[in-house]
Amino acid sequence: PTLTVSLPSPTLTTSLPSPTLTTSLPSPTLTASLPSPDTSATFPSPILTASLPSPILTASLPSPTLTTSLPSPALTASLPSPTLTASLPSPTLTASLPSPTLTASLPSPTLTASLPSPTLTASLPSPTLTASLPSPTLTTSLPSPALTASLPSPTLTVSLPSPTLTTSFSSPILTASLPSPILTASLPSPTLTASLPSPTLTTSLP
Repeated sequence: PTLTVSLPSPTLTTSLPSPTLTTSLPSPTLTASLPSPDTSATFPSPILTASLPSPILTASLPSPTLTTSLPSPALTASLPSPTLTASLPSPTLTASLPSPTLTASLPSPTLTASLPSPTLTASLPSPTLTASLPSPTLTTSLPSPALTASLPSPTLTVSLPSPTLTTSFSSPILTASLPSPILTASLPSPTLTASLPSPTLTTSLP
């Protein structure tokens, strides 16, 4: 017997925890060029304010490779005991009986004759014996026939559709560690311009 079992598509749902991505960026090099400041004789220390735009971090994540190993499905098939029905025709019994042999033993006849003549000669024909036997009844008892049936191993064909794999990724956590920026400022030599008025000399002579 060929047994075909059809199983619905198994649905496999896999939940992966959020992957943690740590990216280390080298220290950015900041170079600022300031024009020559115009100073008077005394100038305070210049206040340098540098505005750094927010660094643009571009991270390229390769496509994650998901390998899922499904164990071999355990298939248990329960086959009921096969019911074997055999129909045997009625046995035909043929009995051949030989013709019965009938043997009859007749005692010799005793003849008593009183004849005037002392010599008696008698000739008897052979007696004819006719016997009628009823038809013999033949009763035969046959034991129950033993029926042995050999069934080949059943062929089990299981068709599994391709499993549907659904993977849910939570949002990745991106942690970026930036070292302190190195600020290099190049100041040209300051130009000092001093304007002195002509001195006034006042002399008082007694």
